[in-house]
Amino acid sequence: MQRALTNQGNEYRSALIRLVEPMPSSTRGPNRAHSWTNAFVERLQGTILSELWRIEFRQRFFTRVATMQDVLDRYLAFYNHQRPHLGHRTSGRTPAEIFMQVQEVSS
Repeated sequence: MQRALTNQGNEYRSALIRLVEPMPSSTRGPNRAHSWTNAFVERLQGTILSELWRIEFRQRFFTRVATMQDVLDRYLAFYNHQRPHLGHRTSGRTPAEIFMQVQEVSS
């Protein structure tokens, strides 16, 4: 890892420091003059909240973190491989399709 972009939140700061401390890397927050630096992450978090968690939390009560992780993993597989993305950079392709196309071009 060369660099980690954080949102300056304190929730995981100590875990992040332990992870990157032994590596020759740097961490920095998003440039406050350019809100787009964190926009993709914020949009993904909003999508997961509205399409997954708001629905799941209405339907069931989770008692184990592992169960929540399983639900999230299934959603992310759907998000990356099946769900059409309509953003101007995606043009209806899934993230997996875009990634595979980039991998083929760079090979």
